[in-house]
Amino acid sequence: MSSCFLLRDGRKQACTVVPSDLQVFVYSDQAGEEVRALLDPASQQRLLRAQAPAPVQSLRRSRRNRISPPQQRNPAAA
Repeated sequence: MSSCFLLRDGRKQACTVVPSDLQVFVYSDQAGEEVRALLDPASQQRLLRAQAPAPVQSLRRSRRNRISPPQQRNPAAA
């Protein structure tokens, strides 16, 4: 299960791996969801480093699926 964190720049992020020694303030938002606000930059850095990186294959796949503009031919060169 993931926990909801409020990053220091104001974005919310769900995290599945949570180090135990983070400095946080816990509150409930309007929807009743428990949110953990990170209190210092070091805690945010430890939290983000603990998350799994995006798989390399998915990055390659997204680059391959890009549509390239059509190549223009130069009739003077022929």
